[in-house]
Amino acid sequence: TTFSFTGGLTSLNGGPSSNQFNSYADFLLGLPQNYSNAVQTVPWATLRTWEYSLYVRDQWQVSRKLTLNYGLRWEYYPVPTRVDRGIERYNFATNQYLICGEGSTPTDCGIAVSKRLFSPRAGLAYRPTENFAVRAGYSLAPEQINMARDSLNTSYPMIATFSKTGANSYTAAGTLSAGIPTLAVPDISSGIVPLPAGASFTTDPQNFIRGYVQSWNFTLQKTIAKGWIAQAGYVGTHTIHQHTRYNVNYGLPGGGAASQPFFPMGITGAITVVEPLETMHYNSLQTSIQRRFAKGFSVQAAYTRSKWLGLCCDDSGDSQPSIPIP
Repeated sequence: TTFSFTGGLTSLNGGPSSNQFNSYADFLLGLPQNYSNAVQTVPWATLRTWEYSLYVRDQWQVSRKLTLNYGLRWEYYPVPTRVDRGIERYNFATNQYLICGEGSTPTDCGIAVSKRLFSPRAGLAYRPTENFAVRAGYSLAPEQINMARDSLNTSYPMIATFSKTGANSYTAAGTLSAGIPTLAVPDISSGIVPLPAGASFTTDPQNFIRGYVQSWNFTLQKTIAKGWIAQAGYVGTHTIHQHTRYNVNYGLPGGGAASQPFFPMGITGAITVVEPLETMHYNSLQTSIQRRFAKGFSVQAAYTRSKWLGLCCDDSGDSQPSIPIP
C-alpha cells in the first residue's frame, strides 16, 4: 500500500515548484496525489511452457585446404499456459480482458505465434598456406525469451493491483481518511473479466513477433616466427525486433490521468505491452597473439575494440523506453 504526497495540492498553478514542505503540507491535509495497492489472488502463480526445435547440419571437407560447415534449425514456441488454464490477454479492439482457457475463450486467446522460425548457420575455414588460415561464419537465432515472462506472470488477475492519480498535478486522488478501495478477487469462469478502475496489467499483442539475432565473424590467423600465432578478426551482431516492455497508457507531463490514451475507456493504470521495438548493433575488432607451449610456458595477449549501439529503448535491451511518448 502506497500513498504519494507530491506537494502539488498545496502549490500554486504557475507559481514556484513544489518542495518538501509542500509534500509535508499535503500529508497533514491527508490529500495524496496518487495511491496504490495490490493483492495476490491465487496461492501460486504458475507458468507452463513448451519449446520445440529440429536441427540438421553437415560438414564438408571440400579439399585439404577448404572445409565448409552449414546447418538449419527450426524452432516453435507455442503460447504458454497456467497449470489449470491459459494466460491472459487484453483485447484492444473490444476493450475486454480475456482469461485464456476459461468459458468460451480459447486456451491461446487467439494469440498468433510464428511456425516459420528458421535459423540458418554457415561457416568456412580456408587455409591457403600451411601458416595462414581464413575463417568466417554467420548465424541467425530467434530470441529465446518466454513470451509470458515480462511481468505477465504477476499481472492481473494473478495479482490485482490498483492505482489512482489525481486528474492533474494539483488534484488529490482521494483522502487519506477514506483509504484505498478494497480489492475483490475476480470471477474468471466466463473467460472475460471487467477491469477494476486503476488496475495495471501486462499483455502480449494478438500477433506476437519474436525477435532474432544475427551474428557474423571474419578472422585471419597466421603463424609467425618461432611458434607465435597472430590473429585478427571482425565480430558483429545485429538484434532485430527484440522485446520491449512498453506502457502504452502513458500520461502527458502535468496532464494527470485525464491525459492517458485509455482514460476514456476507464483505464488509468499502466498497460504494459510486450512489443518488438528494440534494435541493437555490436561491432568489434578482436585481436590476439599467442606463443604456444615452449619449455612449459604459454603466453597470450588479446585486445578488443568494440562499439555497441541500442536504438529504442534503453541501455539494457530489456526494459521500458525512457520516454514513452512516441
